[in-house]
Amino acid sequence: MTPLVSTETARAAPLPDMRRTDQTASVRALAYALFSKLLSSPFERQETLDEIFGAGALPELFAGLQETLPYEVEFHSLRERLQGMTGQEARALGAEYSSCFEVGNDGPPAPLRAELVRVGMSKMKEELIRFYNYFSYDLQDQRAWAPDHISIQLEFMQVLCLKEAAQEELDKASFDRAQLDFLERHIVCWLPVSIGKLAARAPGGFYTIVMLALGDFLERDRLWNVETATPIQEEN
Repeated sequence: MTPLVSTETARAAPLPDMRRTDQTASVRALAYALFSKLLSSPFERQETLDEIFGAGALPELFAGLQETLPYEVEFHSLRERLQGMTGQEARALGAEYSSCFEVGNDGPPAPLRAELVRVGMSKMKEELIRFYNYFSYDLQDQRAWAPDHISIQLEFMQVLCLKEAAQEELDKASFDRAQLDFLERHIVCWLPVSIGKLAARAPGGFYTIVMLALGDFLERDRLWNVETATPIQEEN
């Protein structure tokens, strides 16, 4: 059985205060939450993004993230697009989402589900479910059919960040290691393919800008986790 946290992610020991969980976990959780909601289906959400975050709040939230994340990440293009979005454009996002991510003669132009990009997904799905169950992530019934959807995977990363923030010092390690392992095994290994397809198909589109910003954030977060996650002690 594949371990939930692979020994392949063992790293050199970080400095004791390098991760600064009390300063970084919550803000990283917010970043994952924002991207999860932005890429969730507008046809399945009960609320609009304005109702979830507050009218006009998204540009300011991303501005705050740009200042407080523990690494440099560029959200300027996304903030500008969110600030300049008219009500008519916001109402048209459902059609854009569908055309980018849900329909197409040969499948979605830019799939948001790993199953539509990766091979051998039956085993990967089993591992996903084990991850979710092990860390007590409630995969609600209406979403259980697509545990590999990027919005669900990002929400799970949000949960791991929040759990890391809430744990006593001696218990944090399993959550920070899980974040790195999950990123590498279940997100950054396939999502760049969809980002590239979307950028080629719809340069300048709203969801292209969202996905490009997400791709930058994920890679910087992955590298930061490589540097700061607690190393796994391999057995002799």
